[in-house]
Amino acid sequence: MSTINQVMENLESADRSGPNKLTKEDLELISKVKQAYLEYGFISCKGCRYCVPCPQNVAIPEIFNLYNEISRNRGYIEGINEVKAKYTKTITLENGAKRCLKCGQCEEKCPQKLEIRNLLQQAAITFDLSAPKVTSNKN
Repeated sequence: MSTINQVMENLESADRSGPNKLTKEDLELISKVKQAYLEYGFISCKGCRYCVPCPQNVAIPEIFNLYNEISRNRGYIEGINEVKAKYTKTITLENGAKRCLKCGQCEEKCPQKLEIRNLLQQAAITFDLSAPKVTSNKN
């Protein structure tokens, strides 16, 4: 929450909620959505920025946001290449995923308990600047 309006909305929502309010169908839908997110490789980073500053200046939330964009573009080669191009424009050698030394300071601060070091390693592989541009295998 970053505004008083968001606080008020959350208070109103909390007043309407309570234990055992979700139906069986609600819980099944939530489970299916969660599974879909996991299958597509989404990172559940909320962008709270508790993980920064990183001692190596890694732009953790920004990298995770771009990684999620790659996941949303799965199967869409042009979209993947656009996201990779955006990574090269916004993330530099000084703050890229490859800079992570796996010190773990970010994970200690993360309220989502994300395995940030492993996720950054996946992002570094995904956005490896030396990798060739993704192309279609259509003949």
